[in-house]
Amino acid sequence: MLRQIGEGRKMLEHLREAEAISERLKDDRRRGQVCAFMTTVLSTFDHLTKACDDAMRALEIAHDLGD
Repeated sequence: MLRQIGEGRKMLEHLREAEAISERLKDDRRRGQVCAFMTTVLSTFDHLTKACDDAMRALEIAHDLGD
């Protein structure tokens, strides 16, 4: 929703916070979801290298979880 109303940077801030929380909680499923969402947001800002890194991390987490 935030991205649709031009608040993509705010969405990125929230996702970074969610990533930190999921790491502290050792919640890999949520961390994978955050990485997947970050991929989309980062690609809209043309941060393609970081978006690819997060996409790969999401795939690795999914693989490790058997998803």
